[in-house]
Amino acid sequence: MKKIFQKVIAVMIAVSTLSFGVMPVTHAETIVYTTRTGSKYHSRKSCPTLSRSRVIYSKTLSEAKAEGLDACKVCARNLSSTKKSSTKSTKKSNYRVTYQAAPAPDKNAYRTVNGNKPTFTKAQMTTKSFERYSALDSLGRCRTAFVNASPSTLPTKKRGSIGMVKPTGWHTVRYSIVGNGSAGYLYNRCHLIAYEISGENANRRNLITGTRYMNVTGMLPFENRIANYIKATRHHVLYRVTPDFKGSNLIANGVHMEAYSVEDHGKGIKFNVYCYNKQPGIKLNYKTGASSLA
Repeated sequence: MKKIFQKVIAVMIAVSTLSFGVMPVTHAETIVYTTRTGSKYHSRKSCPTLSRSRVIYSKTLSEAKAEGLDACKVCARNLSSTKKSSTKSTKKSNYRVTYQAAPAPDKNAYRTVNGNKPTFTKAQMTTKSFERYSALDSLGRCRTAFVNASPSTLPTKKRGSIGMVKPTGWHTVRYSIVGNGSAGYLYNRCHLIAYEISGENANRRNLITGTRYMNVTGMLPFENRIANYIKATRHHVLYRVTPDFKGSNLIANGVHMEAYSVEDHGKGIKFNVYCYNKQPGIKLNYKTGASSLA
């Protein structure tokens, strides 16, 4: 009798499941808070680290992660939807250079990477402007700078001085063979994201020590293309620049530059290049920034 009763109960449960199904569970997207140029997202608008920010933006957690932001350490524990393990893996991937190894130097100022195709994700291809400048590493070196440039990020005032910023490996040295209107100066304070694109000038998280050759012959033509495209179309351009430091070197071997115009799906702007931090006729010590005639 007991076995018969158990079978009847099992049949009733099966019929109930078929009749009514399982209701899907929906979860509201977590809202986080950011600043215009910050590299963190915050779970609380009242987070102490936001107290000095005049303007605070709200967005979904998935949008913040897609833009490459890290969780604020002060309030990360309050993000109940984010596990510690996923936070660590996200942080690690934010600054992963997408090429396996720096291209070998050659006679050109740059060379293409990945068939000149950038590696942005679909989630990053948005029409919401943003600027993200990574925190300096333990040696004071810049890391990835990532923007979705648009008319709203272009400069609105005349560029000021940046002479007070001394990026890692900086040396004030001249050589007569250095041209390009440099007055002979070997090194420039190179913006990862150009001032003409972001309006960011004396931002220590956006300036590295770069040769005049890399700055003017390597990076500038690509920067001009982006700025001119935005002015002409008023569209958005995803633009990411990652300095390539080897080991504990204070001078980067080069910069990895990727760009993609959003609204026209890359028809206007699309490139993936590596610009060499070198100067013809000059030998660089990438460990310290010292130099000599080759």
